Amino acid sequence: MDLKAELEKRAPSPIQNEPDFRALLEVASSKLFDTKDGLLAHIKEEIQENEDWLKQNSATGGTMIMQIRDKVLLLGTLRKAKEYTERYL
Repeated sequence: MDLKAELEKRAPSPIQNEPDFRALLEVASSKLFDTKDGLLAHIKEEIQENEDWLKQNSATGGTMIMQIRDKVLLLGTLRKAKEYTERYL
């Protein structure tokens, strides 16, 4: 069974309607990952890259505010995706 189908089967209905879960399903359905470990490794790598970017650019201001906000939102989504993957796969 592919990862998307497995997630849909195991996750409760209320969680399946959350935007973060829908984003995880999009990534899981991309067929780039065959296993839970591969998907988790990708998510953890993305989290680390975004955390590093935020550390490097947190002292900047002005025009960077929109990019920082976007990275923070993405980081939140990635952390929820990691949580859902660990819990439901």
